[in-house]
Amino acid sequence: MSSTDNEMRDYGSAKDSAATDSPGDEHLRLITDLFGYPRLRENLWQIDLDSPHSFVETTESTYEVPTPQALAFLEIRSHCTGHNSIAEIGARSGVAPADVLSILLSLAQAGVTRPQVTDDGAAPISLDQVREKLQKISAIWSRELGREFVANELLTDAMPKTVLLGWLLETYHYVKDFPEAIAVGARQAEGALRTVLERYVAQETGHERFVMQTLLNLGLTADEVRASRPLVSTRLISFLMRELFAFEPVSVLLVASVIEAQELPTDDLDGIQSTLEARYGLARGAMAPYFEHQMIDARLGHSSLLADNLELLQVTDEAVLDRMVDKLHDLKHAFELQSKEIKMYYSDLAGKYFPRQEVSFSAL
Repeated sequence: MSSTDNEMRDYGSAKDSAATDSPGDEHLRLITDLFGYPRLRENLWQIDLDSPHSFVETTESTYEVPTPQALAFLEIRSHCTGHNSIAEIGARSGVAPADVLSILLSLAQAGVTRPQVTDDGAAPISLDQVREKLQKISAIWSRELGREFVANELLTDAMPKTVLLGWLLETYHYVKDFPEAIAVGARQAEGALRTVLERYVAQETGHERFVMQTLLNLGLTADEVRASRPLVSTRLISFLMRELFAFEPVSVLLVASVIEAQELPTDDLDGIQSTLEARYGLARGAMAPYFEHQMIDARLGHSSLLADNLELLQVTDEAVLDRMVDKLHDLKHAFELQSKEIKMYYSDLAGKYFPRQEVSFSAL
């Protein structure tokens, strides 16, 4: 678990305090009215069933939570969409409304719940606040992607060699497409942001050759790699990036912060390369071109593009921010889906084409 931004707060203590208040019916109705139709801030959970404590991470901090209470919260979390009252959450989850309320009170003290009452006269969010929030959520989502990244699982889990090859094939298609997607944002950008994005395009262009050489080292041919078709999740990533970058070009910097930082750690690439080669019975140096690409990206500093160009992030319109963050969140899920689909498609071919092939009219 990453270190906390501030203090570690004990969810259990907050919950026990709320529970001992034992509010009467009038107070219960009042608190229920204040919560209205509960919604939550972005909250990411790491639950270890073998540990007495789990953790929830928000853009404010990381909080320690007794595992039984974390599991109890997950029973109601699915229904905290802003469309259900506390009574409806109770009915849908099977949790007593009083317990729903107690859990929400605990989460409110940890900053997980979203306020239901807004002040129309409140000052708009400042640019500094926008930048801070976006940097924090980018770091959180990057760490989350790293935990799900299929390449990390290849180092520890028993997966067939076809998954390694499949991951490299999908990486080839993604790396080849990525600069073309960035170019969509560059064409929409102006001034210094356009210059940064055009440089990013130039630096990323042609890097698929490193992945191609790795695949050749592993026994595939250039023709079959080029003729292969990416998985649907890889294509989805392509579509979602173009949609996001066309909507708000500065989002390219956010995406770089999320995806470039979640790749394999650069402090031990030689060790990771040796582990993969030994694990899958590969010739020594077979994976070298891929890891050369990793080192080039690390030297170029793409994971810090957002931090290095923070002054170019000038968006304060909350409607634009809402749409941009929602699209970025969709893209994060597409990368998670890609890891799952790689494992699903390539783990057990069972007659599936390898590499994945085009389905043409002439084949019908």
